[in-house]
Amino acid sequence: MADFFSYLHENSEECQFFMTDLMKSITGEYIPQKRTIIERLKAKYKDEIVFFNESGHDCIVCFKGFIYKIISNKPPSHKKNDVREERLQLVRDAAAIILEDIRSQYYETKEYPPSDSFLKDVNTLIPETLSVLLKGIICQSKRKSLNAAERKYASITHSIIAATRPASFISPLLLGVGSFLYKKYGSSNLIDVLSSLGFSASYNAISLFEDSCAFRPARNILPHAFFQFVFDNADFISNTIDGKNTFHAMGGIQCVTPYDIIETDTSLPRVSKKIPASIKSTLGLIPLASYSKGKTVGLSK
Repeated sequence: MADFFSYLHENSEECQFFMTDLMKSITGEYIPQKRTIIERLKAKYKDEIVFFNESGHDCIVCFKGFIYKIISNKPPSHKKNDVREERLQLVRDAAAIILEDIRSQYYETKEYPPSDSFLKDVNTLIPETLSVLLKGIICQSKRKSLNAAERKYASITHSIIAATRPASFISPLLLGVGSFLYKKYGSSNLIDVLSSLGFSASYNAISLFEDSCAFRPARNILPHAFFQFVFDNADFISNTIDGKNTFHAMGGIQCVTPYDIIETDTSLPRVSKKIPASIKSTLGLIPLASYSKGKTVGLSK
């Protein structure tokens, strides 16, 4: 299993792996069973590794790192009277503990939250130690503007987690911000700049989210619903002088009432790569049907 551990070493910056992906890294004729691999990992990494859904099909492996070793094995300071150095060491220890908690937590990467509760559980994704630190910094003594402070606390914590483990954490908050701004301004450059600063998801992540939304199955509508179809035309004129070169289009929406007649939304499966435009163009396509005028007229038809 040398190639197996080499794969882990090469991807040591990441901390969450699916067992199915790890098993694909094993080359050769003999492929060990999942139970054997788990035992080898436990023997090698001991308390530095955490397993989620160990007996299930999609076992998740999380590496906490060597945080407690670093704290417990650090050499004693000879400058006992150096208050500044002691304060800095406390901060370093706190950072190490928080980093371990971030790395050892499992986050869903194959599905998005339901649309009707997309931002409902953003605070539950934050490790407790990181939450205590940021609430103490941002929300302390903010009685008059507590709601605004809590929004900043949530966004900053999500940015920290995303920066720590970019490949295994999908922030609904950062994804929602990026999707809204891209929908409003249509600028991938703007999204890339905000993403590089940690304020938004990347343009690639937003594209995958849009494709996932477009290709998800329609939600089931219960009986006795009232439907209203609303259509309107749109004329795209490239030459406004003579009226030629005009592209006529029509779009419509389906309105359903009452609101609870639609079944509760479920998690949205995430596509793994961008869907080609040639396939997107077939989505929701209604073929044109030509009308042939009959030879007879009036009631004799």
